[in-house]
Amino acid sequence: LAGLTPVVCFTFRDKVYLLAGPTVYTSVVTDPTEWDDPIGIGNGFVTLTNYYSTPEDLVAVAIFQVRLSFFSRQTTQIWEVAQDVASWQQLQVLENTGAVLHATVRAIGGLDVLYLSDTGIRSLRAKETTSDAYVDDLGSPIDSLVVASLKATGFTGACSIVEPSTLQYWLYLNGTIYVLSRFLSSKVQGWSKFTPQYDAGAAFSITGGSS
Repeated sequence: LAGLTPVVCFTFRDKVYLLAGPTVYTSVVTDPTEWDDPIGIGNGFVTLTNYYSTPEDLVAVAIFQVRLSFFSRQTTQIWEVAQDVASWQQLQVLENTGAVLHATVRAIGGLDVLYLSDTGIRSLRAKETTSDAYVDDLGSPIDSLVVASLKATGFTGACSIVEPSTLQYWLYLNGTIYVLSRFLSSKVQGWSKFTPQYDAGAAFSITGGSS
């Protein structure tokens, strides 16, 4: 791993995953300190551009239906992963949709992944009949605001969380917090926008998690 500059460190099924450039690196099972053991179980790497021709670096990874979804800027790939990287299977490629920053990607309940793309906030969801992934434009009510903010000041100051008690998706972007409240059983879905300030009235800014 010498010389690599990973952008994401992620734990899944007793292994650690690193994203660096277009490649996913995995550690030995139950040993996050060993990455290049010729007799180790599970360590290795998979270069995703070998399976889809667009030369893009990876940005984020999230759990999606016990599979892993790997995001680059313009492409999302769904993979069935196994302990042995030689047994990984690419299940789906979603073109022309991806994430701008890993800190904006959040899985909700294992069946839904929300992320900030160049065109606004999107959701990776599963079709009820086939379980294949599709992209839902659930951010369309506020996409004009989000895209305008991206064009004006970029996205270096962006991150998100899932509020654990309500499962609301909170996205911080350039001084504004966008909140998705969604209650599927009640068929209620809506967006709120907040402009937080400190007690003295100074503009709020994040201090970490924006890369």
